[in-house]
Amino acid sequence: MPPLARYLMHLAELRYQMPCSPTSTRRWPGLRGEQDEGWMAFFTPNALSASTGIVYGELAQVVDPRYACLAVLLLTAAVDGYGDDMTRSRAFSLISLAACHLIDDRVDAGVEAGECAVELCERLGSHRTVERLRQLRNEVERRRSHRGARELADRIRAFRPPSSVEC
Repeated sequence: MPPLARYLMHLAELRYQMPCSPTSTRRWPGLRGEQDEGWMAFFTPNALSASTGIVYGELAQVVDPRYACLAVLLLTAAVDGYGDDMTRSRAFSLISLAACHLIDDRVDAGVEAGECAVELCERLGSHRTVERLRQLRNEVERRRSHRGARELADRIRAFRPPSSVEC
């Protein structure tokens, strides 16, 4: 097993220590409304849900596709919780969500999430989105018999981030 897959499996095994688990509020006081430690302030419930969902998504791609359903739940919660001030995080989570839907053979849902992700990426002007979308395109290409998947693959292939973003 590749080292990355081993690492991701280890993270998945630690899921009961993560905030998305039912026992997590005992370990993460900020989730109960208590004062967070300074370093924990960065890790909002949305950020932790997204990070955990992305880990499960990676596991679904390289270890076992059954991890996709957990990833979908966590990434959906993260996407729904992001406000307008977190557009890039929302876009990255949508990209992962789309891939996980596709891995879980929910092509229509994957295409829908992928379309939303591309729309956000077109407004961002972030070159980091190109690589993330390329990974999604690889997953979409495997389903080219689906009309929506074919159109999404073409849209991602044509994607070019804006060279600059107005402030």
